[in-house]
Amino acid sequence: MEKLADMGVITIGNGGADIKTTNYWTTDHAKNGIIFFSVNGGCIRALVPESMAEVIPEMKTGKEVIISRGPMPSQGRDDVFEIMFDDRSDNPFQYRCQC
Repeated sequence: MEKLADMGVITIGNGGADIKTTNYWTTDHAKNGIIFFSVNGGCIRALVPESMAEVIPEMKTGKEVIISRGPMPSQGRDDVFEIMFDDRSDNPFQYRCQC
C-alpha cells in the first residue's frame, strides 16, 4: 500500500494549536524547501524545512503577519499566496507560494 506522503498527502495530528505528529518532513514539499502552512486551534502554523531554517529569525521579527492572495502579474503568476511578517521595517520578510 502506498504511503500518504508518497501520494503527496500531508497529514497532521493536532493538539489544539500544537502539531503533535506530521508526515510533512518526508514529503516532496519538505525535500524541495517549501514552507507549509497549516491552520488549527485558532492558529496558523508554519512547517519550515531544514533547508529553509535560515528564514526563521526573519519570521520571528514580525509584529504581525499579513496573508494575501491574488494575481502577481509582475512575477507572471495568476494566483499567489503572500505571507508577510511585518516588522515595521521598509523590507519585511515575505514568503510567496503559487497556488
